[in-house]
Amino acid sequence: MVASEVRALASRSADSAGEIRKLLEETSQCIMSGVHQAERSGQSIGETQTTIEQLAMLINDIATASREQINGIDQINGAVSQMDTVTQQNAAMVQQSTTAVGALEEQAEKLQSLVATFKVREPMTAV
Repeated sequence: MVASEVRALASRSADSAGEIRKLLEETSQCIMSGVHQAERSGQSIGETQTTIEQLAMLINDIATASREQINGIDQINGAVSQMDTVTQQNAAMVQQSTTAVGALEEQAEKLQSLVATFKVREPMTAV
């Protein structure tokens, strides 16, 4: 009876050892799978970091281009403002010139009427 119990115990121990071996193999596979997934995650994080760095460079380039455009627009605004000032000055000068021409025309008409009052004699001829 002791021998049969020892055999049964040995058989159960062998079965348990098999189950433990099977569990260790499954655990080992799970660990390897986890390691592989961790490596892929690390690669994905590296790729994400590279993409973010590229985006940061693009955003910096866009910001630089925007600043340059703002400077260009400011220069254009300054030129347009100067052109507006010159145009207003020219309009004022045209108005002054028109007024002056009108006054000269009036004075010319007066002068013409004054000159018309004079009678000019025929020049004498030498004999």
